[in-house]
Order: sequence, then C-alpha cells, then structure tokens
Amino acid sequence: MKRSFSGIGVMLAAASAAVFVSGCGGHNHHGDDGLHGPATLSILSSKAEYVSGGSVLLKARLPLGGAGKGFTVIVGKTNVTSSFVPVADDEYVGLVKGLADGQNTIVLTPAKNAALSASLTVTNYPISGPMFSGPHIAPFICQTGSLKLPDGSTLKTVPNDPNCSAETNVQYVYRSSATNAFLPLANPKAPPADVANITTASGEKAPYIVRVETTTIDRGVSQITMLFAPSKDAEPSPISRPRNWNGKLVYGHGTGCAGGWYISGANFGYAPLNDTWLSRGYAVATNTLNHPTNSCNPVLAGEVTSMTKEYFIKRYGVPTYTITTGTSGGAYTSLQVADAFPGLFDGVFIDATFPDALAIALSGMDAHLLSNYFYGNRWRSSATFTSAQQAAVPGYANAMAMFASGNQMGRTDPVPGRSAPSYPGIADYTSAVWNAAVPVELRYDPNGPTPTFSGARPTVFDENVNVYGRARNPLDPSGNSTYALRPYDNVGVQYGLAALNAGAITVQQFLDLNDQIGGFDTDANPVRARSSASIDAIKRIHQAGVILSGGGGLASLPIMDTTNIYGEDNSNYHLQWEHFAVRARLTEANGDAAN
Repeated sequence: MKRSFSGIGVMLAAASAAVFVSGCGGHNHHGDDGLHGPATLSILSSKAEYVSGGSVLLKARLPLGGAGKGFTVIVGKTNVTSSFVPVADDEYVGLVKGLADGQNTIVLTPAKNAALSASLTVTNYPISGPMFSGPHIAPFICQTGSLKLPDGSTLKTVPNDPNCSAETNVQYVYRSSATNAFLPLANPKAPPADVANITTASGEKAPYIVRVETTTIDRGVSQITMLFAPSKDAEPSPISRPRNWNGKLVYGHGTGCAGGWYISGANFGYAPLNDTWLSRGYAVATNTLNHPTNSCNPVLAGEVTSMTKEYFIKRYGVPTYTITTGTSGGAYTSLQVADAFPGLFDGVFIDATFPDALAIALSGMDAHLLSNYFYGNRWRSSATFTSAQQAAVPGYANAMAMFASGNQMGRTDPVPGRSAPSYPGIADYTSAVWNAAVPVELRYDPNGPTPTFSGARPTVFDENVNVYGRARNPLDPSGNSTYALRPYDNVGVQYGLAALNAGAITVQQFLDLNDQIGGFDTDANPVRARSSASIDAIKRIHQAGVILSGGGGLASLPIMDTTNIYGEDNSNYHLQWEHFAVRARLTEANGDAAN
C-alpha cells in the first residue's frame, strides 16, 4: 500500500509540526569510565526546528548508572540544570526557559565525563508567530479584548500591540446540577451546593470543576480546559498533572469560512467548555484562528495548532493521544491540518465535511457560471434547458442544489454589492463577505465613490496569499495594487459532456452552453473568455496542502466521518458526495480508504 506524499507543505510539516519526541543530535561519544552509552537529549514539546515562546520541554537521559554522578545542562552560557527533575532511573525532564529567538544550542554533560555529552540545537520563534505560515497577513484587526471569559470579563491586553497580545488568564467554572450549565467559580476551593459530580477514569466520584486557561498565541487567543481538583491538585506542570484529567486531548476547529480574514477573532468556533469531552476526563484546546469564520487559512491553522499544542505540552505534559474534531469548515480544517502536519493528531472525528475550502470555492465558481447562464437572461439559448437538464449538466441532484453551490462562490468574490440571479427558496448571492470589525476604509472596493484598489481583498485566495502568490492587479488603473493568484481554470472544460453522452441534453444545447458560458476575471466579474489559472499557484497549493491530498498524515490515522441532516437535493450545500470525495482522495493517494 502506498503511504507517501511529496510536496513542500508536508515535508515542512514533518520537519516542524509533529509534537512528539524528536531525536537528539550532537556530538555523542562513548567513554571508558564504566558507564554504558552516551547521554541523550530529546524534545517532548515540538520539533527542534520549530520551538516557540522561549521555552522547550526536554528529556535528558544519562548513561546507565550516571544519575548518581550528576550532570549539567547549559543553554549558550546559561546553566539550566536546576530545571530538570528525575522521572525514572537515569531520566530527567526539564522545562528550559529563556531561549533567544533563533538558534539555541543546549548541551547535556554527565559529571566527570564530557566525552559522553549530548547537544541539541533548537530554533525558537516568538509566541506571537509566525513560524512557517509566511509573513503575518495585513491588515489585521485585534479583537483580543472583546473575547468574553467564563466570568464575563475580558483579557488584559497589551495596548497598541499589533500582535494582539494579552496576559495569560486562569479561571475556574463548575457544572451546575441545577441548571446543567457551566457557571463561574470565584473560589475553586469552596464549590457551591449545586456542583455536579463526575466519575473519573479511576472510578472515583469528584466535583465537576474545570480549569480554564486563556492566553494569546500567534495573534489568536488559545483556551485550554480540563478537570481540576482545587483541594488536591498542585499548579499543573508536565510532571504534576491534574489528577482527574485522563491524559487525552481533544483539539477543536470551528465552522464556516466566508468572512474569515484579517481578524484575530472575538469568539471560539469550537467551545472549549465542552461537556461531552470534559465530563469524560478529556482536556480540550482551541484557538480563535482555528475557527474558519475568523481565519479561513489552513496553513495558519496548522501553525496555530502546532504552537498551541506545544504550549499545552509544556504546561500539562504530553497527551496519551490527541483527537481533532470539527463540523463543516472545522471538519475540512481538521482533515487538512492532520494531513499536512503529520504528528499533531492521532485521530480525526468530523461531521459534515468537504475535502477542503478550495473544493467548495472552485465547485462554487463553476456552479455560479452555470447559474448565471441559466438564470441571468443574457443568452436566449439558456431558455431551452429544463430544470432537470440544468441539474444534469453539472451532475447535481436538482437545480436548487446547483444554485446553492453556486452561491458559495461569494467567498472568492472581492467586489461588494454584486447582483446575481436568484432562485426560489435560496438566499441571495453575497459577495465580499466581511466581519464588521474590519473598517470599511480598509476594504477593497473598485466601484465605490472613491475606488480603493489598495484595500484588503476578502477571498479564500487573498487570505492565503503567502501560498498562492501575488501579482499586480490588472484592473487597477494605477498598477500599484496586487491580488492573490488564482487556481481556477475552465479552459477546455466541456460543460455537460456527460449529460450529452447520456442523451439528457441536445448537441445544440451543448454547443450553445460551451460557447457562451465564459469565465471570470481577477475580480470575479463574469467575462466572455474562459478563465486561465496561475500554474505557479496550482503547484504551491498542492505543495502546501491547501488542496487535500490524503497521503500525508491522514494515510495512517483513523478517520471517523459522520453526517446527520444533509442530503443531495436541497438548498443546504453540505452534500453527501463531499464525504466520498474525501474517500476518493485517500484511495488515490494510498490505494484504499480502509482507515
């Protein structure tokens, strides 16, 4: 069975985002003092190339019998030996702090035998990022101070900080047996009478009290929740875990995509206070930039996940395993991050998925072209198509499903206020979807009273411009502004060929449709000519995992793919075939979809 995947994105991820033990390097030598084997240093919190926040969790292993003789650990010229505590015979774990940005060399030396030393070089990045997602996207609106904490307060932000930083905050909540909801707990050592109880993994009854830690990572807000026993638990550390935590982590991704650009996010798309998981002992983690409605950027989502999980490990220790979960936009983001960044997750549990955000955008562009042709009253020949024939051309169950899919092109359309054909029972097409937090004057608008070609462009392409690449905007008379290169291409596409071969449409209908359907320019304006893609953009989106491969991390992970209310013949564009498109990609990459 084929289990390989080529491409910069996955190679980068394999070198950067896996969060389990990485091998040590350095100048290890055998000595002759009776000790057996050299010392070793390994990283528990991340890969050596991608450490963040100025600290790293290390395991030091001394030569057999070397513990009694002592050792030193030096970072640069700083002695950090006191950071290490014993966890097993000849094994120590230490959270080493104070790393400088860039490369840091750490040396472990057994006492009286430098020949058995080990060294390790790590590369540290600031907690504000970026690591491997490319330059921070701009503009960027900080909403850190708007996010509500469990008690209704907000984070204490750093004034005028472009990285949206805030002080780390710890609060506690309890599950009320009276309201069946989480409520703030001012004094965790004095829970109220209505506190519910849970049964721990060891079978003990315990008050249902949750520790909520909130901090800023990579310009987003991360939150970690887990069971906590205030009267028994010490301050959490990698070797002193909350006793009611089962050792497992659920990492949540949110929903949506349209409007997910240029903001830090004022809410979590996946609730960290999640009774389903917390009541069973799991920890839950997420970041506002793991919510596609805040940030529809899978590469950034992978970076945020890597940094947040690294933070989690340095605070609480290495989880037994980590599951990623999400619905709709959170489902495909879970798939993409799991595939492009091997090692972050050990399983995928998703609902209402698509292969990726780009699959929705590109199929939406084709469906919107067809909707414009059939319902735009531009071409007389379009009136010859019955509703059944309209659906047969792209293969949708009916015309409504085609039209609903076509409306999803709004996430690729940067021009505000665009009018488009409507369809009974389906909301009108919406272009240039914005979060209200982004000031109007920062937005792209080529048709306004004062055109703003230099404004931010609200599309899935421009949100990921570090991957797609950019070029001069040919529609800007000044020639000064840029746009993200596009992978959409319909040159040579024979729309309705399967329907023609099946006898569902006539030859004349086939010829008229393909003569007149046209394409889009760089601003998503319908034009007479077909659209031609940027070959460089196509290459990079495959390399970076923006298009789901299935042959990276997903090749060896269990994937639990569920669905509930969605069909093939209604106005909800979550269609059943999208699940099977994921399976098809797994099969193409790996030979089967048995996982």
